[in-house]
Amino acid sequence: MKRKVLILGESYMNLEMETDRLSKNGNITYGGKYSFHPYGATAAAAITAGKMGASCVLCTKLADDMNGNRLKKYYESCGLDSRMIMTAQGEQTGFAVTLYDDKGEAEHYVSKGANKQFTKEDIDEAFGTFPDFFLVPQDELFCAEIPEDKSAKTSSKDEAIDEDIASGEAANAKIPDSISDSEDNSGAEKVTDPRGRDSLALYACNKAMERGVEMIVDYNSAASSLPFAAFKGIKAFIISDETLYKMTGFYPTSEDRLIRSLVSLKSKIPSRYYIVQIGRDTSLVYDGNSYQKVTLPTPDGETSGKMNPTYIGAFTAEYLETKNVVRACTYAGVASLLTQSHDGVLEKIPSRKEIEEYIVGKGIKTFVW
Repeated sequence: MKRKVLILGESYMNLEMETDRLSKNGNITYGGKYSFHPYGATAAAAITAGKMGASCVLCTKLADDMNGNRLKKYYESCGLDSRMIMTAQGEQTGFAVTLYDDKGEAEHYVSKGANKQFTKEDIDEAFGTFPDFFLVPQDELFCAEIPEDKSAKTSSKDEAIDEDIASGEAANAKIPDSISDSEDNSGAEKVTDPRGRDSLALYACNKAMERGVEMIVDYNSAASSLPFAAFKGIKAFIISDETLYKMTGFYPTSEDRLIRSLVSLKSKIPSRYYIVQIGRDTSLVYDGNSYQKVTLPTPDGETSGKMNPTYIGAFTAEYLETKNVVRACTYAGVASLLTQSHDGVLEKIPSRKEIEEYIVGKGIKTFVW
């Protein structure tokens, strides 16, 4: 029987439209091509895991409307277990609008809609599916009775990447006492939010610790509010090099600074593995004793930028399948690059077969650690 992962979080229908700022006439800006597709970090992770063949339960909230029905059908077509895709009453399905230009600059407008209706009972029911792993929510979830802003605006820049070939290098970090591979965390003491907020994301993490379900963390802005220092049962903690610098004060530009940053990270966050995303092409895997790099060169030689959100879904799927953390980082990196080469549209997320064909075609080695 396949090991199962529970992915919980917000879900949106997204209208993406190309715009030309120079065409603005009064309060009207003319656009070009447009499309509708799923939106959000949770959707990206779940769809990627599903398309790679993972046993993945998606817990999210939709409304009984056209967008909700369309999203649910699409999630099911990607192989996701939809039993925990719930219908929120009196709300619309979450909706996002993305406006981008020919320079890759984009603005996102988000209406939470049904995503405001998560409850603790939903979390309890989701863990009733008996997952083996839990992806820590990539959204800042709060109880339904707490009012939420109806819209938010953020900015981002889309990157595009294409090729891969993996190379690995290992070095001893000279850190004592490797973390044990598995722990029985059932009956773990409840972790509380030091700011006193009633966060459903933290409630879900406590539920995972209570049940002994191992967790995978993608340390983004939403996850940064969680008190990970008190957590037990984190299997993999994934963080970007920029965020690692903000957390530890060391940017991994040399081996000495890299080791210092890893030592500092280990002292702050308990985890079996630490994965540092360096630019768009490199994953660094650290087990508390030594580290190994997996580097995937890009076709244009440009390595600056960030990994695509599909990385976490591909990592989770491959680790569930093989328990090989370095191989999982290789698959995740390839998935990220291939998706970005299609402008990051979620419908273009590659399947396991496409990733493996690409790996073979490019002569990529999947290292066993």
